[in-house]
Amino acid sequence: MASCWVILQQVVPFQRRSVVHRLCRHMGWPTSSSSSRRNSRLFSSSLATPTITISSDSSSFFTHALVQDDSENDDEGGLTLVEVVHRSVGTLVVQNEANEDNNDIAVPKQEQRLTPHQLLALGSIWYMPAADMEHNNKNKQREDPHSLIYKPQRLSLSNRSMVLQKGDYLRIHHTPRRFTAVYDQDWSSHQDSLKNSSAVSELQSPPRHKIIVHEGDGFWIIDKPPLVPVHAMVDNRLENVVEQLKMHNQDEDYVTTTQRIDINTSGLMVVATKPSFAAYFAQLLRRKTKQIKKQEHRNDNHQVKSAAVSSNDLCCSKDALNIQKEYKCLVCIQEQDVTNHPNRSSSIVDSWQMLKDLQGSIVRHYLESSDRAPKRFEKLPPTNETSTSKWSECLLKIRHVSPLIPIPNPNSSLAHALWAQQKTTSVPPNVKAVCEVEIQLLTGRTHQIRGQLSKLGFPIVGDEQYGGAIPKDCSDPTDTKTFADQDVQLLALQCCHIGFWEADYEVVWNRKRRRDIMQGFPSDRWVSASLESAWWTPYVKLSTSGDDVGTTSNEDLELLRKQKQHQSTQQTSNLASTAGKPRRVDLLPPTVQLSPGKNKYILIKAVDDDDDGRVYWFVKSASPTECGGPYHANVAQDTLEWIEAAGFTNIQVTGGGRIDYDDEDKRAHVYGFSYGFGKGDHFHVSKLIEQFSASPDGGQCSIRATYDDSKALY
Repeated sequence: MASCWVILQQVVPFQRRSVVHRLCRHMGWPTSSSSSRRNSRLFSSSLATPTITISSDSSSFFTHALVQDDSENDDEGGLTLVEVVHRSVGTLVVQNEANEDNNDIAVPKQEQRLTPHQLLALGSIWYMPAADMEHNNKNKQREDPHSLIYKPQRLSLSNRSMVLQKGDYLRIHHTPRRFTAVYDQDWSSHQDSLKNSSAVSELQSPPRHKIIVHEGDGFWIIDKPPLVPVHAMVDNRLENVVEQLKMHNQDEDYVTTTQRIDINTSGLMVVATKPSFAAYFAQLLRRKTKQIKKQEHRNDNHQVKSAAVSSNDLCCSKDALNIQKEYKCLVCIQEQDVTNHPNRSSSIVDSWQMLKDLQGSIVRHYLESSDRAPKRFEKLPPTNETSTSKWSECLLKIRHVSPLIPIPNPNSSLAHALWAQQKTTSVPPNVKAVCEVEIQLLTGRTHQIRGQLSKLGFPIVGDEQYGGAIPKDCSDPTDTKTFADQDVQLLALQCCHIGFWEADYEVVWNRKRRRDIMQGFPSDRWVSASLESAWWTPYVKLSTSGDDVGTTSNEDLELLRKQKQHQSTQQTSNLASTAGKPRRVDLLPPTVQLSPGKNKYILIKAVDDDDDGRVYWFVKSASPTECGGPYHANVAQDTLEWIEAAGFTNIQVTGGGRIDYDDEDKRAHVYGFSYGFGKGDHFHVSKLIEQFSASPDGGQCSIRATYDDSKALY
């Protein structure tokens, strides 16, 4: 038999965005049902002439190998699959075990490449025989659109001894994406756990996370961990939800998912263990989709004028609640752009209050139908008649908004826990706090929660596509990360509750199949499961201890609300009652009041309407013991009352921050921001300190003031 030799070609990585989709398009795999035949022909074409440009500054993530005849070595026999893989990626494989047949892939070392046996165990090698290759090439030459096109097949460990022939083709994903979180979970059912409980060592601590949280007739409700795909990937067949459930529950003949959750999302989902339940749950989903379309048709008959919808607009019948899903997420609270709204404040608390005001309401947006990501969401569909895009209605209900959770700076422990553990993203500069939001999903659109919250101005923590994270070194030309090194975004998004009507089964005649089948019908038994905590919950609880625990609270928010409401009332209703009353400028407090040490400060503006709108400014910093509390609102309280007692009604706290005042050296440094009032004008404050702390005889300033406008400082 003629010996073989291997032709190697390397494929450079594509852009991170939609890399899988681009890979499928490049290789000619079907990306949609309508284009499967065309893409299959493209696939056969790429195999016939796999000549691809090599980029010298990029690392490849898979290899083409085409076996050809070598007449110079007729004495040697044919090469086995493992030998061909060794020759193809031999320079990349590190022999890290004495036994070549070691197939342990559970705990790989990052600096080590996988061996051929491990690649086969993962399902990272694809194969097409020479006969299929020749058939595809002939059909390509004929250009027959109705001809049969063969597709490659995935190989496993059972094929390791296979001998390759001339013309056989391999595609080897030598650096597959890994999802090693699957090995930290307990994928077995409750029954299997009880059977094997006696064999479990008492020294196993801590116990692994239990995946199956509820077992019913023909279904499981599971708690999917984050960063684990639901189905097999093109380069990794093993490390996913479906495969792990099958491996650890071999008594079940049928295991399939009835819904999908993104890799970077965690939480509850339903898995069918009987075909009859899979058909029943699919029927529930179709019924829900049908109801959504009816609702959209009703909305098309009248113009929608608001993004907020009353709960009475939606049907609350049993059919409308056939499937109920609720999500929990951690959203970014950031300063809003108020350039075009001079009467609005840009403080973190005001931004949070905008979200809090939506609690209990249903929010409506419209999604543009498109394959691209990120998706486009709008409050109202464009009225441009030339637009051919189709817009789908998106509805979700904001059930609960938690209190504000501060993030003083990007280097804080909470910021590091939520963002820094992701190697490719960092915290956005305008994010100064987060809060937890509970959402009931009323329509099931792609990226719906992520897109709608981002459109409201509150992106989900870690969501790079919708503004919840900033890519690191996105423009670095020296970045040589491979396809497998691209980290999946860890989103603070979890499906925390799911419920549906359990099925009662009956034997019915199926006309299409011409036989009796078991069919499910909704019963009166409501099945539900809930999760109390998410992956970010321990970090949020831990952040409540530390120096900034008193940054904001319900007490602070209530005091702040009263102050702002009082200021607004004074500027409107009290103007008439105070007209004609003299302003006692001599009773105003000092312009600058500083306490030694690092303390919070506020900047107050008072306008004398009787003196052609003359403006008076006041700066005050105080320790918690001096002002009666740890909040900026406490610092402002007595000064506001003092100015009001002098007859002024047009009073406004314009911002705040912190002042580090050294009384001995007469130095003051202004920096930071206020959650309740926004960031003060530090430059103006520093000038006020120098101007109004001058000696009475007009000599040199007694206090030297500096400032820092960095957003990272608190």
